[in-house]
Amino acid sequence: MKASKIIHRNETRIRVDFPYNQELVSKLKQIPDARWSKTMSAWHIPYTKEAFGHLKEMFPEVEYEKSIPVEKPIIKNALIKASKSTELSPLNEQTERIELQKTNLVSKNQKVIKQLAHEIGTTITTEKTIEVSIAVTSKRIFVKLPKNDTDTQFLSSFRYVHWDNNNHQWIIPNYGKNLDLLKSYFQNRTVALSLQHDEKIIQAKTAEAGTVKTLNIQNRILRIYFSYNRTLIDAIKTLPLCRWNSSENCWTLPYNEQNMEKLHEIAKTQGLKYVYEVISKTEGTPRLPKHANYLRCPKEYTEKLKELRYSMNTQNVYTDLFEEFLNYYQYKAAQEITEEEIIAFLRYLVNERKISTSYQNQSINSIKFYYERVLGAKRKIYLIERPRKENYLPEVLSEEEIASILKAISNLKHKALIMTIYSGGLRISELINLKIKV
Repeated sequence: MKASKIIHRNETRIRVDFPYNQELVSKLKQIPDARWSKTMSAWHIPYTKEAFGHLKEMFPEVEYEKSIPVEKPIIKNALIKASKSTELSPLNEQTERIELQKTNLVSKNQKVIKQLAHEIGTTITTEKTIEVSIAVTSKRIFVKLPKNDTDTQFLSSFRYVHWDNNNHQWIIPNYGKNLDLLKSYFQNRTVALSLQHDEKIIQAKTAEAGTVKTLNIQNRILRIYFSYNRTLIDAIKTLPLCRWNSSENCWTLPYNEQNMEKLHEIAKTQGLKYVYEVISKTEGTPRLPKHANYLRCPKEYTEKLKELRYSMNTQNVYTDLFEEFLNYYQYKAAQEITEEEIIAFLRYLVNERKISTSYQNQSINSIKFYYERVLGAKRKIYLIERPRKENYLPEVLSEEEIASILKAISNLKHKALIMTIYSGGLRISELINLKIKV
């Protein structure tokens, strides 16, 4: 049985390793706050004098590894066995006396060196300190330090921490008390702490300086790109249904002629060049754009979806598709739409919109859900055939492409996971549940 000091979940603990034995486990459980760690596959107890005393009483033969204490020194010698006898042999006594003389001599020499340094007006560092570099941004903390097992255990205890092998540094999310914990842990060392600003894309990816570029996405959404301009932002925010799209780094507006004209006027007022492009990914007619009088999905529709515990993704899809149906007959109440008009709308989707088979099926389901589940009408079968499932040949990667993917992975652990998944054809859940056996 061996015991060693560890940092587990930002807490100093004593790890106890031993071959599995139910009797030993029962004894260990008698120590207050003794816990089992799945991540370490080991038992650990509090890093206190009382817990350490209980451990020595129960297991006199336990071995203790040398470590640097943070609070009170618990383990003093490396790999020593606890023993009731405190007597020293003559050889050990002589060795201890020699070591004590060396320590006294070094201490005297250090005093002489400090005195000389003081006389000549300089300072000399006689103790080697561990240099730690901490760079802090609004989202992340970067830690660089010499390799040390105790420090590695402490840094690994943070949630979502990872090792940057290219820059040889630890990356920790900057939230909660993470920064305070790091400062407290490294308070007795020389720490170089620096604050840095996150790198942001100031200029939009598709716009030049002095230009307002508007992209028309399938006659549904207008994406507006421009260099940072506070006055221009305030003007755009006055337009109805204006939103900021953080993933595309642009402002968005529903497509309609009124918004197009207002954007042109705003750019002209600001003395900026206005550029307009149309982007369409579908062969058929684009979906009708959203506008000021755009009909929204009825509240009872969304409430019924939540009541029946549909997934959030299904709720969003059904709501969006049913809104398209409502706005196709926007001057008519949903309860008054006939079965023939529903079939006409579905044929419009296929013949003019040229939608995919999955889109068609989801549209049918969203309409049936309203009439059958929300209004409680009898189940109907609309006189339009469900589309056949489209068959696609799978895209298989070549050996060269697989090799290039594996070579691009620098992290050894990630490379082993990807190679295991690819060679065994495993799902991620199957990979996670693999057991290591010898």
